[in-house]
Amino acid sequence: MSDQQEFCLRWNDFHSSFHLSLEALRGDESFTDVTLSCSGRLMRAHRVILSACSVHFKEILRAIPPQQHPVIVLPTVDYDVMQAILEFIYQGQVNVRQSQLGAFLQVAETFSIQGLADDETKRNAAKAPLLASEADVMKAINSFPPSSSAGLDGIRPAHLRSLLTKHTAEAGARLLTALTALTNLALSGRLPECVVPAFFGASLIALRKKDGGLRPIAVGSVYRRIAGKVAAAAVSGAIGARLRPIQLGVATRNGYIREVAMNELELLGAPVHDDQVRRKLQQGQRMVEKLIRRLQALEEAH
Repeated sequence: MSDQQEFCLRWNDFHSSFHLSLEALRGDESFTDVTLSCSGRLMRAHRVILSACSVHFKEILRAIPPQQHPVIVLPTVDYDVMQAILEFIYQGQVNVRQSQLGAFLQVAETFSIQGLADDETKRNAAKAPLLASEADVMKAINSFPPSSSAGLDGIRPAHLRSLLTKHTAEAGARLLTALTALTNLALSGRLPECVVPAFFGASLIALRKKDGGLRPIAVGSVYRRIAGKVAAAAVSGAIGARLRPIQLGVATRNGYIREVAMNELELLGAPVHDDQVRRKLQQGQRMVEKLIRRLQALEEAH
């Protein structure tokens, strides 16, 4: 055998092992050699990691002697956003709230973070699913009318409200966390196939119409309705701006009938007089009364 012969030794799980090592390094500050200051709060990191993933940090740290521990002040960067950037650098992925996505991508572009500063990543991030917070889910649950009906599982919004009061303490907090996780799973489109029929199914109620016919009313799962409310709240402002005044009353806060009436008359090019607005309000009032009668019938049916 020749002394010049070479052998290739391969670490089969190198990438996964290195990834785990980076995660462990992130949690252990023993070898950190740079500090970032954002919003008056500090976070520690490693020069070599920052330099490898950011041209901006590489240029800053190149001029600082290795024996010094620099503190880089980032006055315009939010602490939570920078934490998310570091999590992406060390772990290769991160969950970012919809409300912070714009600031997150802006910081990533400013610091030229690899994997985030390219156009394809920004396009994919723009398509990222909505992420609901526990506050979003709680707001959706509280928005249901007290008499809201149950779906196939018999669970009403009122049941969840009673389980999420301050009196339920830790059990209520755990339930809210679980409901938020379920909502985010639904919003991401990753519900298991086995639960899709129950999640999107509905119980049918037949209401008799004036002409003797039947009107089927579908009452869906409260969990699906929570996810729907969270999604609608997140996009209603943008959708309303796009659809108004093409479609009247879209995303109008609290459904103000007067605003809808005024918009309709203006679109028709007719002079807006008080008597016209009054007639529109009367029409709207009749529609509301009709809806109330239907709700009462539903409540009696249950």
